Amino acid sequence: MKKEKVLMLVDECYIKDCCSVCIVCVHGEENISLLNDQMRQIAIDPAINVYRAQTKTFHYNEDSIGARQSLSSWIYKMPISTYLAINKKAIFSTKQEKDTFVYQTLLPELLKPLKMKFSKRYGSDIEYLVKFENLTDKSNLDRNFFTKILETIPLCRDMEIQVVTKEEEPLTFLPDYFLGFVNHCMQGNSWSADSLKLIGNKVGLILMSEKGKKFRYERGEDIVNFLGQK
Repeated sequence: MKKEKVLMLVDECYIKDCCSVCIVCVHGEENISLLNDQMRQIAIDPAINVYRAQTKTFHYNEDSIGARQSLSSWIYKMPISTYLAINKKAIFSTKQEKDTFVYQTLLPELLKPLKMKFSKRYGSDIEYLVKFENLTDKSNLDRNFFTKILETIPLCRDMEIQVVTKEEEPLTFLPDYFLGFVNHCMQGNSWSADSLKLIGNKVGLILMSEKGKKFRYERGEDIVNFLGQK
């Protein structure tokens, strides 16, 4: 029997005293193929290429407002679902401490329930590939770091891991974009109602931890209202 396939793209973000991690999930070979085809279409989209003179990759913090808005309509059509965990007031002195906290503490809050959801639906007839964007220029060390993280998360030890760069895997721009978009909104920056809905409707869950309390925002108006709050 042919197994179902799930691709998970993972990235983290640090802004001031806020740490966050994002999983963009693509379920099924057909959707993975469709997403790759959409990426090829984006590469020749004139509206996108106006903003891509300097680089072939997308990076939220470096892209202009025009580039972000042009990508919103594409992202809305993508067969993806996005999950974020955010911790506010987490203060660390080094990037290594931040990476350890984000992946040891925040990632399991998303990865374990996702694995349980797919296992409940498909049992063992499913294969997982988790692509982490590189943390350093030493991919072997990064791979060992992520492997040890998954070994500590119940049910997740059978997931295949790859460490990739933006150049190697263009789809890594997706978690980067959702992290940038959500953090941008949390800082009180304005987005049009249309853009909030286009991007917000691809987010299945945001878990927020602040001052010892945890808040849960789910797909639909719950997410859109959270992103639109000032």
